[in-house]
Amino acid sequence: MFLLLLTLSCQDGSDSLVEDAVYSGDWVAPSPADLEDLDLPLNEEGDYILYEDGGVGLYADPTERSPMSAAAGCAALIVACHEPELRNLRGCFEHVPTCSTDEPWQEDAYCCDPGCADGYVTLREEGLEPARAATDTLLGENSCMPGLDAWLEGSL
Repeated sequence: MFLLLLTLSCQDGSDSLVEDAVYSGDWVAPSPADLEDLDLPLNEEGDYILYEDGGVGLYADPTERSPMSAAAGCAALIVACHEPELRNLRGCFEHVPTCSTDEPWQEDAYCCDPGCADGYVTLREEGLEPARAATDTLLGENSCMPGLDAWLEGSL
């Protein structure tokens, strides 16, 4: 479906590689306590595996509170929201619950920083594929999640 949308966009004279946001239907935002119900595999440390590819992964420990756990929570929202034909990644970034503070790891529920949606679109405009743009938005250099860059550098 994505290739079809991209082809139609280019045929209309648009130079944009960014898909339109698609968002319909209902979904339930997961909470840290819901990880146990998702039947996710565990890594050797006992953390839930949210994403793993080529030795790089995103793991969640619902008891940990850090900028990394906040980024993992945001990723969990995006993954739970995404359902082909109903909600694409852009639609999910634009509609998931947003954080109300600059310390999302202290919030009671998973959230994504309001700037994550714009970060995703920017990376798509730069030509990244949707899944890579989503991953880099959350975990790449200049993460959209407050505090993550400093935490990874060891200064937070």
